[in-house]
Amino acid sequence: ENAKKLKEIFALAKIFLELYPKNAELHKEIADIYLEAGQNEKAGIFYKKALELDPKLEEAKRKLEELGKEKKKLT
Repeated sequence: ENAKKLKEIFALAKIFLELYPKNAELHKEIADIYLEAGQNEKAGIFYKKALELDPKLEEAKRKLEELGKEKKKLT
């Protein structure tokens, strides 16, 4: 059930990205969803893209830093 919902959410996200490829907030929101799903690498990719589009997006910056700290703990 959860996996099915996630699959639907990511399918919708793909459509929104096609419609609004330069929307930094959308990239951040998708990153948040990946983070919730435990897919940290994909989350990091979307946070980085959000920051490329809008370097002032503080929440994306903060979450990317947190992901970096988590990665260091694991290695």
